[in-house]
Amino acid sequence: MQIGTLTVTGKGKIEIPLRGWPRKVILFFKQCADPVPCDFPHHHRDKLSYQVIRENVRKPHKHHRHHHHYHVERKYFLVVKWKVASVRDVYWFAFY
Repeated sequence: MQIGTLTVTGKGKIEIPLRGWPRKVILFFKQCADPVPCDFPHHHRDKLSYQVIRENVRKPHKHHRHHHHYHVERKYFLVVKWKVASVRDVYWFAFY
């Protein structure tokens, strides 16, 4: 299991390196949002989403540098996106 916390504000995203492809991800805001004064038809709701992505990185084998033999190294990332009206804390868990 991998866990972490983020303190976020405004709108943004981050890529968090993972040890492998998780079988389950849990992501949530720590506390309830403070009320935000706004116009009636445009109520603001804090948003939080995630996606797990895989990158394949081609690296030459050490003993075959001149023969075009490559080793594919897979890297995994948890991409977290948010849009919030104030400062919020986010907890995330990746289960393997």
